[in-house]
Parts: sequence; C-alpha cells; structure tokens
Amino acid sequence: MIISDSKYSEEKTPKWAYWKQFKYVSFEDAIYLSLDLNPHMMPWMLQEACDFYCQEIDERTEVSYNWADSLDWYCGDIDEIPSRDKVDLIGFASWVCKKMKWEVPEEFFKVSGFDQEAVTQAENSEKAVNPKELANHVKLIGALYDIIIQKGLYRTDDELKAYLEAEYDHLGGFSRRTLDSRISAAKKAIHFKD
Repeated sequence: MIISDSKYSEEKTPKWAYWKQFKYVSFEDAIYLSLDLNPHMMPWMLQEACDFYCQEIDERTEVSYNWADSLDWYCGDIDEIPSRDKVDLIGFASWVCKKMKWEVPEEFFKVSGFDQEAVTQAENSEKAVNPKELANHVKLIGALYDIIIQKGLYRTDDELKAYLEAEYDHLGGFSRRTLDSRISAAKKAIHFKD
C-alpha cells in the first residue's frame, strides 16, 4: 500500500496552498520558495536542475544571512545547523519583496501580504515625480528648516541633523550624508533665487 502525502508533491514548484499555512520555515526552505522551487523536491532534483539554480540559491542565502541578525524575521539557530535555522515566512517574504526587490513568483509575493499591482503602481508613481513638484518639496523643507532654526528649537545644523538621524533613521533616507545634501539644497532653494 502506498501512502500519498499531498505536501510532498513531485512537482518542481511548491504547493503554495500547503506552504502558505506556515508561520515558520527553515532558512533553506524560505530561499527555495523565493525561487519558486519545491523544498521537498530539492534533494531529488536532477543534478543539472540543481546546478541551474545553484548560483542564485548561494547568492540569496549569502545576502539573507548578511541581513538576518538585524531583522526580526530571523529566528535563530537550530542545532547549530545553518540549513535548519528558522525564519518567519511572512516577515522574510516581506523583506524579500519590499526591501530586496528580488524577482519572485506571484504566490511568494502574496505570502508577503503585499498586493503586487499596488506596489508596482506605487513604485511607478515614485519614479514619475514632476520636477516642479520636487522643487516645491525642496522649498517646503527649506521653509521648515528656517522656522526650526529661527524659533531656536535647534541652534545649529549639526544638532538638527543629529536629532533627525537618531529619530527617523529607521524610515530610510535620514543618514547624515543624505541630510547634509537635502538640507543644503533646501537652504539654497529659499535663500538663493535664480
């Protein structure tokens, strides 16, 4: 008698209805899923197929481990065997789709909880910033900068930049270098007329 277990599909691609039910998966399985590979079939795939994906698997694994300790989707070592480390699947998928923007199958994108079409539209709208609108944003930043300095909330640029960096760095775009550039441009936009 042969017992058939539907989760061990012999397909190369994952059975997404099965995988979407998991909160945690192994680090290795998460990488395979991001490439639309059925983790249960990897040990039995032909060597040629494994070789085809090998470089991408290695690169994604290396990059993911590089970020792992600083992000909340990584749940740590299990038995000191790296391939069995656990990750929060939704958190990992969100990081892959939103931060790393790796090419992933549509089903993996759905695991992240994002609507792929909405994300694509948002990215396209970010790219299509009108130059006049951008100039107005820079002027607004300049005006706000002037108010902050005139009201004495911060006495120097360095104090203001240190505060902004410490308070908002987690949002991205608030590094000291970026603030130097943006505040300089904003000051010029309101103090120097063309």
